[in-house]
Amino acid sequence: MEPGALRRLAVMGTFAVLAMLVMYLFMAKQVTDTDVPRVRKFVVSVLARSLEPDADSSLRMRRLAPGLDAPRHYELVVTPLPKVAADPRAVDKLLTRGAGYVIEEVRDGRGAPSVTCVARLPRGSERRLTFDAKLRAMEEPVPSPAPPE
Repeated sequence: MEPGALRRLAVMGTFAVLAMLVMYLFMAKQVTDTDVPRVRKFVVSVLARSLEPDADSSLRMRRLAPGLDAPRHYELVVTPLPKVAADPRAVDKLLTRGAGYVIEEVRDGRGAPSVTCVARLPRGSERRLTFDAKLRAMEEPVPSPAPPE
């Protein structure tokens, strides 16, 4: 083979690898919700005055059905300060605000979002509130069963 042909083959192979990488990254962005860590960090920073400073918080996302346009359900878990945890209305307000921030941050994604906010309360109890995309109270959704293979 001539050196020119090898060079052309190497350039075409490089471009093919780059094109595959771009396609992979595009598909990964479509299939997964890579904003979850950013949204968790934002929500915790906004609610920081009402949360335990050293307690762990988490935000998880799951799709309720297969497919890109499937509804998404988020679960935000936080630990309020003892003075907030002592007042049930304050806990409900904290969870409602947290759900509002999560919904606002993920609204642009595909599929309708819903949020369950969980407050870890003293003595091992917890308070759970679930909201739809319009911040109306709802029952916590159950994912549809996986299709048989």
